[in-house]
Amino acid sequence: MVAVMTRGTRLITPNESNPMADNAPAPSHSFDDELPSDEDLRSQIVSVDIMDLPSRHQVAGNPAMLDRPITKVSALAPQHREAILAELQKYPAPMREAKEAELVQATVANLARASRMRSGPPDNASEYMKESWAIGREVADLETEMDDVLGKLTKVAHIDPVTRKETLAYPDGTAGRKALQARLDEITHAITMKTGHEGDKRLKSALDKSVAAQKAAHEERAMNAEANRRAAEMVREKQINRRAAARAKFLDPDNASWGE
Repeated sequence: MVAVMTRGTRLITPNESNPMADNAPAPSHSFDDELPSDEDLRSQIVSVDIMDLPSRHQVAGNPAMLDRPITKVSALAPQHREAILAELQKYPAPMREAKEAELVQATVANLARASRMRSGPPDNASEYMKESWAIGREVADLETEMDDVLGKLTKVAHIDPVTRKETLAYPDGTAGRKALQARLDEITHAITMKTGHEGDKRLKSALDKSVAAQKAAHEERAMNAEANRRAAEMVREKQINRRAAARAKFLDPDNASWGE
């Protein structure tokens, strides 16, 4: 439950009389009454998905066409069709049309997410999301380099035509192989740290900054709302005073112009 704080106000139970209730205006509530707790803010920030935010890139095209769901495999690029076509062969003909639409839309969603992950979160994303994306990108780069190193370690430079014995491009004991193995150990350690203690530490720091930013933005909105409320009261008070002054001229018996 979100804790609600009231400032300078003692709560009155339904059975308790309030001597000022009949004449006093309803109390105005500040934004502080609506501010979620730090724990709730953290949960909200962590739960935001990158696909819920605007893209960094604007998609050009006819809006009506862009909003139309893609349901045919022929609409996909050739490299994305083969797996779907193979999967469709597992279903009887009457079911294939519906299954095709399902598989195509799932592929489109995956491609959209992959594209968004490559481009990164928008500028107005939280520090937590930016840091989470940065860590994921760093790990992905390390995994790409790991694949490259593993490829070099297993690369065969020569196969004897008679014995079929393979000769590695980086044979055991050579300086080149030792350097590759050392780099592989570094990469493995870096991935372990980024997906473990180091990554958790970075995410916690980013989450703290995001919560602070949310609270600061909330306070700014609260001050603007209070300023608007006070401005409206000032204008109302000024209008009342002007009307009261005008009517007082007719009510004041000492007014020299009265009765003339």
